[in-house]
Amino acid sequence: SSSHSSVSGAWAPQPGLMEALQELGYEYRSGRLLQVGVDKGFEFKDQQHYDKLADAVLRYVGTLLVDQAGLVPIRLPLEIQEGPHSTIFASRGYEEAEKLLLIIQGSGRVRVGVWGCALCINASLDQGTMLPYLRLAAERNYGVIVLNPNENSEGGQPVLGSETAERHIAYVWSHIVLKRCKSTAAVDIVAHSNGG
Repeated sequence: SSSHSSVSGAWAPQPGLMEALQELGYEYRSGRLLQVGVDKGFEFKDQQHYDKLADAVLRYVGTLLVDQAGLVPIRLPLEIQEGPHSTIFASRGYEEAEKLLLIIQGSGRVRVGVWGCALCINASLDQGTMLPYLRLAAERNYGVIVLNPNENSEGGQPVLGSETAERHIAYVWSHIVLKRCKSTAAVDIVAHSNGG
């Protein structure tokens, strides 16, 4: 593997994410969000509970990109260790792939790896996340980069190069795709909603 795929220590799996879901009364079983101890899906209590659950689901999906899809986190901006950052995820060896797949979610609350938070809560992880695309891309020998255009600030401070979704995508294109990937690689892009 190329030295470019080394991961700076920015992103680390967050322990206890399933426990955080369980504290809210839910857990994922077979890719579906179910109430702890019973086979019942999501039931709305109030907006505050829903917001906490949605945030926990979004954090949980980030760990699945590593644990299930085998992706590695890459901290942006590159070469800068301090200050606000955003994290994208890439398959191992993406730099040498003959085919490259860039995946971009829509705007709003959704975070890296998620098409729709409500789908993750009310339907399944296969319907609400990029995991099925990542499985298929791996089967078809694609190098993959999952962008994170909605993570534009940290602690109220803008992320350099990712201040907006458009700047984030341009940064990944110029600093990752053009500089690290094979110049002959075929590039396919899957973008949802405002991500396209």
